[in-house]
Amino acid sequence: MKGVLIGYGLLGLVLAGVGVFVYRKITAGALNPANPENVVNQGVTGIVQSATGDKDQTLGGLIFDWINPSAGLAPGEQLLGKGIIKPAETSSSMLEDLAPYMAMGA
Repeated sequence: MKGVLIGYGLLGLVLAGVGVFVYRKITAGALNPANPENVVNQGVTGIVQSATGDKDQTLGGLIFDWINPSAGLAPGEQLLGKGIIKPAETSSSMLEDLAPYMAMGA
């Protein structure tokens, strides 16, 4: 009988500890959708980072990259693969247009 009471007492202490832990997480913003450190955001971000291999990737960034594959590229540049950019072809007329500006920097 004494062992059963000790077991229930330990179980009660464990449950009280879990309750305090959960309460502190909730009051600290772990479930607040505006907090980037919330539990759901950390879980989704971890899955996206594992799937892409990019430690800085987020779900929003992944969707943006998928919708806008040429974002951040100069006109005429092409993205051949991850981190591989084919430069825009230059023509002599483009160089002639830039000549006055290049002379300013010299």
